[in-house]
Amino acid sequence: MITCNEAGNIVIRINNAAYDLSNSNQYADFLLWVTSPVENAIPDEGATPDEDAAPDENEAPGKNSTIDADAFKVDDDIPEEHRAKASRYAEFLVEYAGRRQDKLTEMAKTLTTEQRENEIQAFIKRLKSEEA
Repeated sequence: MITCNEAGNIVIRINNAAYDLSNSNQYADFLLWVTSPVENAIPDEGATPDEDAAPDENEAPGKNSTIDADAFKVDDDIPEEHRAKASRYAEFLVEYAGRRQDKLTEMAKTLTTEQRENEIQAFIKRLKSEEA
């Protein structure tokens, strides 16, 4: 949800996290989350430590990495003087989230490095057995 604080700064609230985009550290944290292919970059509400564990390195990119469609909706209660700015953020972030998901879906269709190596090794074994 995109809203603003008392000072009029744009704030993005996702699960239990809030990012004031006028604060450099919070803005950097938000960018790290929104560009990460890992869903658990921000813990889900009520998650236990095991549920927030980092994914397996061999797991295909794009798995469990969607950004909730409602994450970048503009709060209905945002003051009118901040609505245009919040709407521009929302428009950009919704478009970005869609492109990001398309890219992650494309990446998920490709094989992991380990899978490619295994297929190459199997191909080499078949070639060697045909030579014999």
